[in-house]
Amino acid sequence: MTLLSNALLASLGDDGAYRVVPFQAPGPSREVIEVYPGVTMRRLGRTDYKRQPARVIDATLSHCATQGISLDVDPAIRSFCEEYNTAGRGRLDPDRSDALIALAVAILYREGRCEMVGRTEDEE
Repeated sequence: MTLLSNALLASLGDDGAYRVVPFQAPGPSREVIEVYPGVTMRRLGRTDYKRQPARVIDATLSHCATQGISLDVDPAIRSFCEEYNTAGRGRLDPDRSDALIALAVAILYREGRCEMVGRTEDEE
């Protein structure tokens, strides 16, 4: 998570307006979830998520389908997610596929079709 993301999530949770899951326990409404694409992919058995964005997008969409959720991704958006790389210099960092993974997890979470991984502040 970036420092900017950390600051944003902290500000959302500090005033009590939102519950920031998994840092705070889930509540009845106004939740914001933090998604770790690497952990998500490991839970789906994919260890190559930084190297093979097309395959992890396939795995993500396939998992959604097994949960009864069909996501139709525009081919141009999918191509953009597969090819965009922010790291440069030969290193891989497919941020756009991370965003697609996070979107899928958010939809699964909203539909009650995924589980929280990690501990909340309330459990510590």
